[in-house]
Amino acid sequence: MRTTLRAAGAGLLLLLITAVTGPAAALSIDGETIESGAADEEFTVGLTDFSMRIPDSDLTTSVATQNAVAAAYEEAEFQCSLRQAANEEGELLNEETELCEEEEGDLSTAELVALVSSEFRTLPLTAPAITYQPEGDWALVNMDFIVYTDADQQLLSTTILGVPVTVRATPVHYSWDFGDGSAPLSTTDAGRPYPDHTLAHVYTSAAESVQVSLTTSWQGELQINGAGPWLPIAGFATTTSSAPAVEIVAMDVNLVP
Repeated sequence: MRTTLRAAGAGLLLLLITAVTGPAAALSIDGETIESGAADEEFTVGLTDFSMRIPDSDLTTSVATQNAVAAAYEEAEFQCSLRQAANEEGELLNEETELCEEEEGDLSTAELVALVSSEFRTLPLTAPAITYQPEGDWALVNMDFIVYTDADQQLLSTTILGVPVTVRATPVHYSWDFGDGSAPLSTTDAGRPYPDHTLAHVYTSAAESVQVSLTTSWQGELQINGAGPWLPIAGFATTTSSAPAVEIVAMDVNLVP
């Protein structure tokens, strides 16, 4: 995916930016490093042997992703670890194999994948702040309006089947709406400030008020009670940010002696 930034005077150059791969996270199961991350508008999930790009979103999760996450849960004996944590007050006792026998009332792996995914989407993630340049409450027509946000991970606590877990959320995709009816700018790039900026929008007509909003998609991983491997979460959570409204001003330029 490419984003074209138009020349805006004051030393800004015409740039052609190719969106780079978004932030990646790593986890380990049985000593094997597992990567998760994003590239352009398609995402990789979880496993090193599951390298194909998949068209997941915050609304839909592909069967391939669900199967890949289910395989990770089974490999790590996730439900067994939850039961051990519950029985031993949070201490994982993986050597107690008798605790890993199936019990009446256990969820299927597919049900556990869906449960964790649903819980992830309800967590109170903090929406990234929007920063724009030039600063102020107005901007010029036909000049670059530069935007960027942060790409920080967030750690949150919740419970799965009554067991404490830590969730690590990583922003992997950004959709910018510039409030003028133009198509959203969709990217894995969080952007940077001038003069190293990579994201900008050009307003082509004056407007009394426009408001920039940002929808961020988050990829998640979880860890049981502060111990054991980080496991991938199917699907994505989203947050929405809004910037203060700005006026778009058209200025006439006249040559004078």
